[in-house]
Amino acid sequence: MNPIAEQLDEKLRTLEPDRARSLESRVRQAIDRDEPEDVLRRQFESLRDEWKAQSEFLSSTTDMALLWPYQSIIGMGTNVVPLILEELSRENDHWFWALKAITKADPVPMKDRGNIRAMTAAWLRWGREQGLIDDVGTA
Repeated sequence: MNPIAEQLDEKLRTLEPDRARSLESRVRQAIDRDEPEDVLRRQFESLRDEWKAQSEFLSSTTDMALLWPYQSIIGMGTNVVPLILEELSRENDHWFWALKAITKADPVPMKDRGNIRAMTAAWLRWGREQGLIDDVGTA
């Protein structure tokens, strides 16, 4: 079994049965027909969309970061970092916890903490320096 399928099986055990079957079906179809990069992107986008829907009315970044879809994105590991940075380049959002958890880096100066635009700029600069995204912000 490939690593993505193993992760999926582990996560599905924690979901409601109908929701688990739906997600499993979508991801397994993608795995069967797509390249690993496409599967990773689709899985990320699906979890991102679910996270955005669940966090829409939350004001606490801690509560946002503890949602299952967000934690699942962190669990996808370093391969997802370029996708998170790409997403961050399109829209300022609370990806900083995930980036720090996955990369163990923290390029945000103390003076910029809490300033979403400055934090975004710091992470995008870091991503370019690491060769993870280009100047436009795409992976």
